[in-house]
Amino acid sequence: MMRIGAFLKRIDPALNDAWYLKSGTALHIEGRKPHDPDVARLLLTEMDQDPQIVEEALTDLTTHDDVKRDHELVASLGGFGVPTLVFSNNERIFGPVLINPPTGEKAEKLWHLVTGWLEFPHLYEMQRPKMPLDLEIISDTFNPYVEARDWETRANPTP
Repeated sequence: MMRIGAFLKRIDPALNDAWYLKSGTALHIEGRKPHDPDVARLLLTEMDQDPQIVEEALTDLTTHDDVKRDHELVASLGGFGVPTLVFSNNERIFGPVLINPPTGEKAEKLWHLVTGWLEFPHLYEMQRPKMPLDLEIISDTFNPYVEARDWETRANPTP
């Protein structure tokens, strides 16, 4: 999936954004497997893109280099598997992690709350306790992803 994104980014960064929206929706919401080349071809077709891009991205070994370089950059900034936002002066925030993300004015309000953390350089973490109903909602929300993935997750402690 990421190598396809790297290939598309070379054509137009907006295509990379569209790919991540399409493939992320397919994996996390629809329970489809965008990491399967056949599904990736179908998703590209749904985006009005040439499905041959899958083969082009995978045979171009430099797409691997692009993905690795992006990974190493985020890891060098302390990223460890959650969304990592990087701001000026390498200020970074992990997250937000949420279900049912807001849109419109609510999304803008959330963005201002998140970026407000930058004013407090020693504020490291804040978390809402998860009650049994919350865990059920989280489980239901992430079930399409869990069912569609073909890999095991290994939990590592937060550095």
